[in-house]
Amino acid sequence: MHHSNAPPENNGAVTDIFVFEDCRIRTLIDKNGEPWFVAKDVCDVLGIIKYRDAIARLDDDQKSVGIADTPGGPQRTTIINEPGLYSLALSHGRPPEKWLRTLIVRELFLMSEER
Repeated sequence: MHHSNAPPENNGAVTDIFVFEDCRIRTLIDKNGEPWFVAKDVCDVLGIIKYRDAIARLDDDQKSVGIADTPGGPQRTTIINEPGLYSLALSHGRPPEKWLRTLIVRELFLMSEER
């Protein structure tokens, strides 16, 4: 797994949207094929209201800045990598078991399709 805080190089396009219980998590893929998640979306799913504080507690190699589509057009936004996603999920909000299990199964399915 790639643990760099280099932003994805995809010209700002959200490459996928993961939906969990009516909450969208926009994702971007970096040049190494690793997913990055829009941090605000992850915090919304976890019920984290003070998302900036939660993100500030992540390690520097777990977060970066990327460009994501918003209602106002493409904007710079904080993104987190997979270890950052797990750190947030395990330390905040509602019990993460169900949505983490769903995310992991989905990622494994996508990886198996690519092979």
